[in-house]
Amino acid sequence: MLFAVYVTNDNDQPGSYTAITPDLPECATHGYELGQLLARVHLKIEGHVVQLLLDNITPPRPRTLQELRKSGEFSAGALYEIYIEDHQLEAMAVHQAGK
Repeated sequence: MLFAVYVTNDNDQPGSYTAITPDLPECATHGYELGQLLARVHLKIEGHVVQLLLDNITPPRPRTLQELRKSGEFSAGALYEIYIEDHQLEAMAVHQAGK
């Protein structure tokens, strides 16, 4: 499963970046290095998807980069894709739930 991540310069903290996941708005973070930022948002996405699964909620279908670019609302920054192994997260949720 690929989740798009939208990265912009953080105007409140010069030299830093902000990342949001358009399809999981709860997964946002900031950082000073792009690699660190993407690693952080990757962990946030995984944690959020596991929590959704634990709550018996189906994670949303992520939009493609093409769909997001067409929308026009994500043109001021850069779009990246984060790969999430959904089968592994499903197994983690089952394990955490004690099933």
